[in-house]
Amino acid sequence: MNVYTSLLQLRPDLEKLQADNTLPIEKIKSRLLEAMKDKMVLNYQDDLSLITLDEKSIANFDQNTILAFLTSVIRTERFIEGELSHGLRSGLVLRALERLAVLVNIEHKVMLNDILQIKDLDNVKIRLNFDYGTENWNVIEAFKNGDMQGLLRGHYWNYKGKKSYKKDQTTIGLLRIKPKEDLWLLFHIGKVTKDLDLRDAMGYEFENLIEYNKFVGRVIVKYKNTSQSVVRNASSLMNQCEVYQILPDIFDNDIFPGYDNVNVSWKELSRVIEKESWKTALQNQKAVYLITDIHKGKMYVGSASGQHMLLNRWQCYVDNGHGGNVELKKLSKDYIEENFRYSILDIFKSKTDDQIILSRESWWKNILLTRKFGYNAN
Repeated sequence: MNVYTSLLQLRPDLEKLQADNTLPIEKIKSRLLEAMKDKMVLNYQDDLSLITLDEKSIANFDQNTILAFLTSVIRTERFIEGELSHGLRSGLVLRALERLAVLVNIEHKVMLNDILQIKDLDNVKIRLNFDYGTENWNVIEAFKNGDMQGLLRGHYWNYKGKKSYKKDQTTIGLLRIKPKEDLWLLFHIGKVTKDLDLRDAMGYEFENLIEYNKFVGRVIVKYKNTSQSVVRNASSLMNQCEVYQILPDIFDNDIFPGYDNVNVSWKELSRVIEKESWKTALQNQKAVYLITDIHKGKMYVGSASGQHMLLNRWQCYVDNGHGGNVELKKLSKDYIEENFRYSILDIFKSKTDDQIILSRESWWKNILLTRKFGYNAN
């Protein structure tokens, strides 16, 4: 049993008291006194001398300060009648026990501020950067593509109704690595140097805080977001962000995912085509592949069986966009780069007869109707 179990078991009754402040509290008093009898802090006044006792400050207490606060509530009752009752009914004792529950849970975990060591969390905001809801662009791909300008534009964006930051505030940027998962990449720590007083626009000038560069792009935190607000006070969020992994180098999860799982945009393909795991996988297999135009919904079925097989074929698409295909030549390279995705329909060993590959290519064209509705001209 945890040393704080008896204290933490008071929370349900204190929550009921918050819902109905007229409930009797004598039993809660007795249980608190019993739970604290071997946890009283001798010099509690010294621990609390420079602290304002309100919900905001309690949210940042460490374990010793929580015990000092509870000691103060109990001891002050000797001099000021009703102080213990006030502490229980006001919700401050409940807030202290909620904070204690968090600390007990993370006691053996490494949290984000354990490594950042930012002292003035009241002047820090954390922005949770999600995918923007399009198939053409998402935050983690933007990071891997080096689009820091686009990411920082989003990070320092003001919505119409409310400003995100104030001058001189420190800002921490987290990117969700995968949709609906709880892992986030630390991609930026900066300081607001000027409020441009703009709404529905990038609203600030800023500077990078270079002392944190060694963590940027390498720290992955685990945090379960349950709020619709994307800009949050660090004082309430930092101790919920567990350090999940510190990477040896800048984040890059471009390991070949397996032939059945390939589904990449042109921009992703142009990046991963030079990765060793992708080159090894693509140059040793014949294949029938699919190109999808996500803007028009049209498709193109192709095959790869020559030298270096699928690798060589897809490198052609990266180089010129059309790969020599008649219908694709009618499209601009900019359009292809923004709207094309690449996947694999069939994979074959390198010794497979080319006629089998061509037969399967024709079969897929018939099934997907790419001659009638897509980009296949034959």
